[in-house]
Amino acid sequence: MTERMWSCLRSFNLLNHLTISDSSLSFPSSPFELPFVTKLSAERVTSQSYEGLLSSLPGLRHIDITIDDAERDIPQITAGLRRTGGQQFTHITITAPSLLPSEKRSVSRETMRGLGLLIREQTKNLQWLCLSRVKCTDEEDLVEFVETCRHVETMNHLMLLECGTNANGRLGLNITCSVKPLRVIPLHDDGKLSVEKCHLSSEMTERMWSCLRSFNSLNHLTISDSSLSFPSSPLELPFVTKLSAERVTLKSYEGLLSSLPGLRHINITIDDAERDIPQITAGLRRTGGQQLTHIIITAPSTLPSENNRVSRETMRGLGLLIREQTKNLKWLCLSRVKCTDEEDLVEFVETCRHVETMNYLM
Repeated sequence: MTERMWSCLRSFNLLNHLTISDSSLSFPSSPFELPFVTKLSAERVTSQSYEGLLSSLPGLRHIDITIDDAERDIPQITAGLRRTGGQQFTHITITAPSLLPSEKRSVSRETMRGLGLLIREQTKNLQWLCLSRVKCTDEEDLVEFVETCRHVETMNHLMLLECGTNANGRLGLNITCSVKPLRVIPLHDDGKLSVEKCHLSSEMTERMWSCLRSFNSLNHLTISDSSLSFPSSPLELPFVTKLSAERVTLKSYEGLLSSLPGLRHINITIDDAERDIPQITAGLRRTGGQQLTHIIITAPSTLPSENNRVSRETMRGLGLLIREQTKNLKWLCLSRVKCTDEEDLVEFVETCRHVETMNYLM
């Protein structure tokens, strides 16, 4: 029946996206090919289906597979991708569901090496790889996998989400010390995600947020030296309660903050007070600001004096947001942000006095 269905489909050159779920398909050793399919989404597909399925889709560019058993399924996926040649792949996402027992998320060193070898030897156009909740027996295996991926010149981003790492572990050290251009974005098991030196288009930002939104362990987001682009109505990461941002491009602030409706703590280091603070104000206004308890906005000591200064309108805008929308704010700290007139700062302080929960203004 699988062969019959593939035979019916092979003449449809409009068929570009194939979605398969809760299914079992059986393929012959040399299956019919569907050359026009460029995107595959698969979930709860039996393990023996993967190799034949993938080898029947030689034009694949994007694959998004949710697995049932990492040690069983990933070798099958690797074998299927190897048979296609893998030359055209640009995006690969492999996810273990959060409800999967821990033993079914674990993979051996040999399995990770097999996947890494495929990526290094056969993918010539791969740009993005995301592994979610796939856990190695040793963090060193993940470091080896990352180093293998660094040989793929086209790969820009590697996401490792809840793959058994911690911020101070071997992977964190590898990311910090490496000078190679691959951007590794880990979500550590303690709920911290760090995005460093990433310049993401709106498509790539949305893809990353889409990968992250199911991780309710994600509570602390750190972004530095990066540029992210958001649509007017971005996907939300409701579990993030703390944001640390430094050297983030102007266009990122409003979309970034509005995508984090559960924020309680924000700590932002700005590059230009008059340019950045209105964007921060607009982003916080869109989230509602009801849950915010701590806000820290800092201008670095090395910033030129003209970039530290803010107008009366900017301070009034921030003050109005704080007075009207923050119901739980306890702490506000502005560092090296200078008003053109001290009277503007007095007005700002008087505005903050209307917030009953606020104890400290620095």
